[in-house]
Amino acid sequence: RSHYMFVLDGQGKACGFAGWALTSFEKAEAWGEGAAPLSFQDSLAGECVVFNAWMAETSGAHRFMVDVIRLNMREKKTLYFKRHYADGSMRPVRLPVNKFVVRHVESRRLADLS
Repeated sequence: RSHYMFVLDGQGKACGFAGWALTSFEKAEAWGEGAAPLSFQDSLAGECVVFNAWMAETSGAHRFMVDVIRLNMREKKTLYFKRHYADGSMRPVRLPVNKFVVRHVESRRLADLS
């Protein structure tokens, strides 16, 4: 599907990874609630993004990944992921994609260039 990204540090070592699926609102909601897994066919296209893998070794790598995802997924409606806790519990998270989020990232990038 090519729904993934690696982040490399200055020495070419992987320091971040994200994997996702594109799917419909109904399928994303069911996945988030644990009611149904996503099949390969369910993961090819849709208005929602389901993150099924996320690893960042540093806060800088994490921030970079968040910014890239926000910019590249700006045409989607909602981002989904699951927070897993040490006690074994899980909480589904839904983040609506809106123009404010994209403008915020773009303004930060412009500030970094100045």
